[in-house]
Amino acid sequence: MNSLMRLCLRGLSARQAKITSILVLLLAVLMHACQGPTEPEDSALITLHCEEGCNFKVKVSRLDTSLIVPLDSLMLKTGQTAKFDIPVKEPGFYLITYPESGRRLVVLHPGDNLKGKITAHSGIIFSGGVENDYYQQFVFFLDTLRLKTDSLIAVLDAARYTGNYAEQLKFFDSTLLTFRQQARTKAIQYLQQHPQALSQILVMNALPAQQALFMGLADSSWFYYTDSTLGVYFPDNEHRLMHHNRVQHLRQLARAENQAKKQLQQGSFAPEISLPDFSDRIKSWHSLKGKPVLLYFWAPVDAPSRQTNAKLKQIFEDKSLPSFNVYAIAFDELPDRWKAAVNLDKIWWTNVIDTLGERSPLRRQYLIKRLPVMILLDEQGRIKQRFLSADAFKTYLENQRQ
Repeated sequence: MNSLMRLCLRGLSARQAKITSILVLLLAVLMHACQGPTEPEDSALITLHCEEGCNFKVKVSRLDTSLIVPLDSLMLKTGQTAKFDIPVKEPGFYLITYPESGRRLVVLHPGDNLKGKITAHSGIIFSGGVENDYYQQFVFFLDTLRLKTDSLIAVLDAARYTGNYAEQLKFFDSTLLTFRQQARTKAIQYLQQHPQALSQILVMNALPAQQALFMGLADSSWFYYTDSTLGVYFPDNEHRLMHHNRVQHLRQLARAENQAKKQLQQGSFAPEISLPDFSDRIKSWHSLKGKPVLLYFWAPVDAPSRQTNAKLKQIFEDKSLPSFNVYAIAFDELPDRWKAAVNLDKIWWTNVIDTLGERSPLRRQYLIKRLPVMILLDEQGRIKQRFLSADAFKTYLENQRQ
């Protein structure tokens, strides 16, 4: 452009040269405009400013669907600012880590400009970004509930050896339930208000107080909803595809569960089960009739079953919920392994074993394709409901209590 201008100006008077230079500049502007919009940004900027107590390294990593990929790290000192220019070709999740187990998950879109204030003790407060701003507001809400929960735990521990421990425990349980309901309401509002947000995936997987807000089949409608909205806005995003695969698996479970419910219809009598107990005596669930009986199918080598043992034990011991007996059927070819698992998990209900394991006819008779499975029977042994998780069973009992 400079050589073209020099050629145009050669041999012209000062006035003519000035007019010609203006025309050339206007031509350059028009040519630039005709090129159309520029390509979208393929990076994002994270700026961190330290106000006090900083003298440590800050790291930024990208969260892939199966691993954490380190990207960059910088030393940050009090009064200084660190800038991370992160390559971002599509929306995704990134982890900021710093000492004292400090970590903050952020959502980045190409072209985002996030600004954060950081201290050694208070963590990071972020602003900016296409969707990170309102995601951080949701995280702040959950963090507030966690702090309140920690305070309640401290009060409960202080009352452990006092006369009002039972009262404090009741207050703790009811308040914790209220907190979870508040968090769930907030999460549902987030999903409804931000259907275009990739961070819906993070919200669906939130674990306040180590308990998921959304429980598989019990909350399948919300999984289907997020899968639908994310499919519109992020059809090829790797996080969305992983979420989609999870939802597809959930749909398969739902179809299998509906088939099981049709074959084991509510109101029909449950098929007979008679198996050896801890003392090798044949025991049937009929011996527990008189109040509702929960048939609990599990396996000592199945991780979800072992996790469910602890949850189901808490439900069984919760006197505020409707009472029931448990008839637990373990599928295991090794009785000693089964007995060790029962003793380790301290599940002192009626335990029996089916040493045919995965070859057991009970699995076909009760349409068990995965573990654990729970089937609630009424006082006469008729089927009331079927569950695939202790959380779904607890929700059912809470609704019955109301």
